[in-house]
Parts: sequence; C-alpha cells; structure tokens
Amino acid sequence: MRYETRCAKIKLKPNSVERVREWAKTLNKTRRDEALATLRDETVMVEAFFLDSSDRPDTLSPQAEKLINDLRLALQSAKSEAEAQALRREYLSKLPARDVVARRLFAGRDVEGASLVTLSDPDGKPRLQLKVDSLGKASITFWDPSGRVVRTIKP
Repeated sequence: MRYETRCAKIKLKPNSVERVREWAKTLNKTRRDEALATLRDETVMVEAFFLDSSDRPDTLSPQAEKLINDLRLALQSAKSEAEAQALRREYLSKLPARDVVARRLFAGRDVEGASLVTLSDPDGKPRLQLKVDSLGKASITFWDPSGRVVRTIKP
C-alpha cells in the first residue's frame, strides 16, 4: 500500500507562538478524541507538527539585499554560463554569514571516522568541539572568533 506524504512549512504571524502552543495543548488534552476522529475520517495515518526555531532573520539585511541586486544586474551581462557561475561565486562569497543558513550544530562523523559534536557561532564558525577519534581518544577543542585554536583538552 502506498501513502501520500506531505510536508509544509508555515511561517507564523509575529507573536503567535504562544497561541499555537495553547492550541496544541487543547488538541492533546480536551479535544483529543475529536482530533483523532477527524484524522480517521480524512484517512490520515500520521500527523505531526514541529515548532522550528531559528536565529536567522526572516529578511535579508540591507547589505545582503544590495549584493543580491548587484548580482542580478551583473548576471545580465554574463557572456557564458561559466562567467555567470564565476559571478555567482564572487557575489555570494561576500554575503554576510548571518544572512544565510549557517550550521550552528554538527553531530556526526568526519572522514577519518572520528565522532564529533561541534558548536558554532552565529556566523557558522566552529567555537567548541567534542571529539572521539577512531582509536577512542577523546578531546575538547576551543576556537577563538578568528578560527585559531585557543585550547585543546585531552585526558
């Protein structure tokens, strides 16, 4: 049997998160039977919602907006796809990291097989890393804002 899967991301109105939380509590506590009956009637197998929290702005900064507009103008004069790609790389490399999605947390493995948990600043620069290498040796590394290792702790 095949099931249709849908995913939607909905931007909430400003200052509405508490109302959404109250709505979810109401559905789970006092209207649970009604909600489940509605899902059954609509042949819904699973329904879930998540509140996504981000420290990214909803709009681009004036600096980023200007760069994007300048890129659009520059692309109009590109003579080839290779030139257009070079322009994109040049302009997008100038975008402030806070205006794009910067990875703040990584948990996983690196190419050498080490298990890592890395925490980064709002610009996506690593600042703290917990590491257990492929031989089982643990370490904690701290970086300053410029990317220089300031301290590594090993047992």
